[in-house]
Amino acid sequence: MKDTDDGAQAKLAAIKAYVSTAGIPEAALLKMAKLGTVIDTWMKQTNCTVSAVQCWTSMEEFFGVVPCTIMSMMSNELIPSACEVDVPGTLSMYMLALASQTPSALLDWNNNYGTDPTSASASTAQICPSTSLVHRR
Repeated sequence: MKDTDDGAQAKLAAIKAYVSTAGIPEAALLKMAKLGTVIDTWMKQTNCTVSAVQCWTSMEEFFGVVPCTIMSMMSNELIPSACEVDVPGTLSMYMLALASQTPSALLDWNNNYGTDPTSASASTAQICPSTSLVHRR
């Protein structure tokens, strides 16, 4: 896909309108926009209404961007998308979205413990889409 592709440029504009992109290199944003365009197109062509992506850490390591923003945008459009191929979590998000007609999300505590996996605590945790069921209004 070329950088000037209409779909990629539209997705890039949508990303910038959706979340602050200050400090993020334009090349990374464009790569994320292309990924989002390809996912959106594929989901429409295959009539997929949910997704579960194996992302941590493979997407960042092998593709150079993380899909969190794209997945959040999909979920915000009532097309749930969960991390780490969490199919039961995705189905839970889908059920909540269908029942409430509002976006739903999954959250877990991502332990940022550096090199010591025994030192993780709630105070050092980050929230990432993943495993604990939460409904947003």
